[in-house]
Amino acid sequence: GALTVFPVYALAKEAFGRRAGLVAAFFLAVSAAHLQRSQSTDADHDAFTLFFVVCTFYFYLRALQTLTPKRWVDNWFRGSSIRGGVRTFFRENRRSVLYSLLAGLCVTVIALSWQGWAYVPVILLVWYAVELFLDRFRNQDTMGVTLLFAIVITTALLLAFPWYYSRTQIRVWFDV
Repeated sequence: GALTVFPVYALAKEAFGRRAGLVAAFFLAVSAAHLQRSQSTDADHDAFTLFFVVCTFYFYLRALQTLTPKRWVDNWFRGSSIRGGVRTFFRENRRSVLYSLLAGLCVTVIALSWQGWAYVPVILLVWYAVELFLDRFRNQDTMGVTLLFAIVITTALLLAFPWYYSRTQIRVWFDV
């Protein structure tokens, strides 16, 4: 739980600047609720889960920040244009794809450790919808944002599926 101050600092710094990162990390470090729900007091998993939730949001933010804004597919009615655009996207945005995979792995850890993990994909879905709206408003291509979101969610769902399937809790997994 104490390590959560580092991703909180990084997330706030990337989003709002260094001072905001320091303030956010300080407030989390002295937060009574965060201290109460740690391993040293209540012996609950909440601090552990929060660490990975904040890491998820940080990695997703970095994926969006390192994304190269460009129109990847010229003609959505030609398969060769779509394949070429997707190939070019993955070739030119390796860092963004890596950050998306890291965010997906963090969501996977949350899914394997907390039954209420569906909150994280829902928050990411809202973030994704806002990004789509803003990109449409700015007349930018939304394919990159869509692929990054799909990588995060697909990674989490595919990697968590075997555990839920083996425990016959497929309904819990499918509800997400």
